[in-house]
Amino acid sequence: MVTAAAFDTRVRRPRLPGSAARRAAARLRRLGFAILRDPITFWVGATPGPLLPDELERAYRWGEQLAAWVVPARGCAPDGTVTSG
Repeated sequence: MVTAAAFDTRVRRPRLPGSAARRAAARLRRLGFAILRDPITFWVGATPGPLLPDELERAYRWGEQLAAWVVPARGCAPDGTVTSG
């Protein structure tokens, strides 16, 4: 099974209902993907961006967590070397 993760970016004001990440995750599930984590939102200061303070670091940590879940499942060490199969 192929794994996937979903995220979106949103502005805090004006607060708009709904989450593109949740809809994307639901669609991916319907298409047969395994979703690694709950969808996540990263906050931006305005429609064109940039990310709010600390959001870049939060996104980086999220990416590291995703890699930590995917790499062992694929039989690879973090440096990309094959560990099994």
